[in-house]
Amino acid sequence: YVGESVQPEVRYQQHCNGGRSDDDRLVYEAIRQMNDTGVEWTMFILCEYGEEGPTDLEDEYILETLAAGYALTNMKKGNARWMEHKLAEVAEMKSLKLTPREYRKLKLKRELMVAESVISPDEIAATAKATGRRKENPAITKLRTRVAKWDIARIKAKMETMEATRYNYSDLA
Repeated sequence: YVGESVQPEVRYQQHCNGGRSDDDRLVYEAIRQMNDTGVEWTMFILCEYGEEGPTDLEDEYILETLAAGYALTNMKKGNARWMEHKLAEVAEMKSLKLTPREYRKLKLKRELMVAESVISPDEIAATAKATGRRKENPAITKLRTRVAKWDIARIKAKMETMEATRYNYSDLA
């Protein structure tokens, strides 16, 4: 299991307590199995965050751990199928011969292209045409532009944070 927390000691206790409950999340099922068979487990910190707080490093560590061949019990908001998506990302990352960081950059560039295309005049005209209008409703165009600009700013901020954050995958060894 790879996770992030701003309070690792508290999170560790939550995992210890969750291992004794009937919580059906995979991580707690794995903890209960280890407890039942006498396997001792612990949590260790791979990376500490600075004042910028948590970033998307968790995703990079997940990709790196999966690429190294480890099975993980991670779920996203209780969604076990989320891991299938992560495994598909690892397969694409490997096929492109990218590191997790390079792959994350690629994903952000893709997100940015989509966000920027939403406010392109061609896309706005295509949307209007698809709805049988000559022009898109100005209120919708304004809302679309506002949301897209917010999304573009969010993606660019993630890119900047990623460039400022350094860590070492050898911590996984």
